[in-house]
Amino acid sequence: MTSEPLSPLPPVVLDHPLIQHKLTHLRRKETSTAGFRRLVRELSLLMCYEATRDLPLEPVGIETPLETMQGQQLAGPDVCFISI
Repeated sequence: MTSEPLSPLPPVVLDHPLIQHKLTHLRRKETSTAGFRRLVRELSLLMCYEATRDLPLEPVGIETPLETMQGQQLAGPDVCFISI
């Protein structure tokens, strides 16, 4: 089975205040190894959230405990983000 290569996503500039705040703490000389790892983990989640802001959605019908409703799910192929 062959699959077509996906075109790369354009770069995203992340200037959210919370990301800037955590980057500043990450870069501090006084930041411990454990603190650095925690901040990298937190930044990865925030960056993924921002980078996926414009992913396309498609409608999907779902059953809730009370009624049937229309929700939204990601359209297209599954996306995987890996922090480097």
